[in-house]
Amino acid sequence: IKLASFLKTVTPEESVHLMYFLLGRLAPKYVPLEFNFSEKLVVKALDRLFNTDSSKILGELGDIGLVVYELKKGQAAFKSHSVTDIYNDLNNLAILSGKGSQEGKLDAYIKIISDVDPLSAKFISRIIVGDLRIGFSEKTILDALSWYISGNKSQRELIETAFGARADIGELTNLILSTSTTDIEQELKVIKITPLTPVASKLVERESSAKAVWARMPNCIVQPKLDGLRGQIHLKEDGTAAIFSRNMESLTDQFPEIITSVKALGVSSIILDSEIIGFDEETNKYRSYQDTMKRRRKTSIESYSKDIPVRAMCFDVLYLNGEDLTLKPLE
Repeated sequence: IKLASFLKTVTPEESVHLMYFLLGRLAPKYVPLEFNFSEKLVVKALDRLFNTDSSKILGELGDIGLVVYELKKGQAAFKSHSVTDIYNDLNNLAILSGKGSQEGKLDAYIKIISDVDPLSAKFISRIIVGDLRIGFSEKTILDALSWYISGNKSQRELIETAFGARADIGELTNLILSTSTTDIEQELKVIKITPLTPVASKLVERESSAKAVWARMPNCIVQPKLDGLRGQIHLKEDGTAAIFSRNMESLTDQFPEIITSVKALGVSSIILDSEIIGFDEETNKYRSYQDTMKRRRKTSIESYSKDIPVRAMCFDVLYLNGEDLTLKPLE
């Protein structure tokens, strides 16, 4: 309810960045933009900025945000920053890479923290190290958006369906804040899935027996459960392809052979849901889960793709040649 009230005080443009901040990020999960800035680096930066032993204070307080807050408390003058200013500064820190990038990140962090007030410095530091400590999740934000629209949770299912199709919490919030209350429901209903934006996976609900499953879903189809890695495979009309995990993280670089294969399907665009699993070409058998997981790596990808080839066992087509198929019957 507090978040819903807060949303009424910000602009739609600000809300995009603010929603990412609430989740300790700069972008949706499927965009591989990370700070790569550890708590150890924050301590090093604070030692340099305040000429103190920050690791000792961290040992006493147990939270890097509180450490920064304590060190900044005595500072009198601060510069005024907009949400966009802070977002741009943090984004510039995150995209630094290559030779000398660690020193560059240290300098960027020191500049940000030097300019802002103690409370802002506390939460900015927590965002950077990935430990925000405010208990927000995407589910919390979806609830808040329903409260923003109707003053209760009545719009939650509609908002969740829209988020499932377009899993960008910042852009979804922007859409809702930009639309008049009378038109929001219609705007959410027309959101369709699109290639290169992952479709949020539905989480299963357990049942006590097969009989109970059939009682709840009398017209269901049962398939073998393969012990691999969930892979949602996307191909856009311009030939760009991508793979996303169940948690919407990018797997594109780790499975180049799947990217090659989806481009050879002879379709203009497609989204497939699959289980990626190691496959032994000689024995014609699946490989172990442990072997498959060895393919989740950032180095030696070409070597491992030869040693541990995989197959994407597709069980659903969500989108084909420009058409969203998710609302059609399973048959």
